[in-house]
Amino acid sequence: MSNLATRFLTAVVFVAIMLTGIYYSPLSLFLLFLLINFGGFWEYHTLIDLYPINKHEKPRRERWTMGLMGTLIYMLIVLAYLQWIPTIYMVLIMPLISGLFLKELFAPKSKSPFIRVALNLMGPIYIAVPCGLINIIANYNHTFEPNRLLGIFLVIWANDAAAYLVGRLIGKTPLFPRISPKKTWEGSIGGAVGGLIVAGLIPHVFPNDFGEFVWYAVAVAAILFGSLGDLVESMFKRSLGVKDSGGLLPGHGGILDRFDALFFAIPFIYAVVVIFA
Repeated sequence: MSNLATRFLTAVVFVAIMLTGIYYSPLSLFLLFLLINFGGFWEYHTLIDLYPINKHEKPRRERWTMGLMGTLIYMLIVLAYLQWIPTIYMVLIMPLISGLFLKELFAPKSKSPFIRVALNLMGPIYIAVPCGLINIIANYNHTFEPNRLLGIFLVIWANDAAAYLVGRLIGKTPLFPRISPKKTWEGSIGGAVGGLIVAGLIPHVFPNDFGEFVWYAVAVAAILFGSLGDLVESMFKRSLGVKDSGGLLPGHGGILDRFDALFFAIPFIYAVVVIFA
């Protein structure tokens, strides 16, 4: 199968799974991002194994343990917000995070405790919290409204697609050559215009409880911080000398490759929703 056909087939299956998970029920959305969260942690700690922490210290290969910890943090955030468990159980999140320090304390022959604790602490912030906030936005005010999520996805996808097309056609001025030489200012401006156009259409095409003003505010946050999130992920991969974060999605890379913009932007989008919606 050609690379183009592989990419197309992967995209079709990916979109079908995403739409089913988003729209079927709050439970399906929870389970969808439970898998995405664990996959993100798996890839993140696979990348950590490539990081030259200390030339005298072997990689720990903590993908399973850290993946389970990150998944537990995600579950506590979402299940407590949805009131499927008592909210008091959220107090377990801080002991779990503090356990990262204790894990390093008792690790044999730990030569880089500062770096290891920092790298492990970044996982929940970078992956688990955004996945939790995605569920909270979809169930904001305890009303399940999947069109909110679809709208956010459409804005980010429109921004990416328009930036790519405009950049290919007329892009000449490098945006951030140190991190991503192919990205241009022309492409970024074109992407922003595309995202804002889609944001203006969403409340009319996909009815939901957000008005036009809120959607434009969401779009600004999604476009600005989603683009920065893409650059941040590129920065990480470039520092490790890898092209993709993983190979779970043939032709498209890994979970972090596909959700880098969303993960980085969603805390800012959530702030916009809380303030304006």
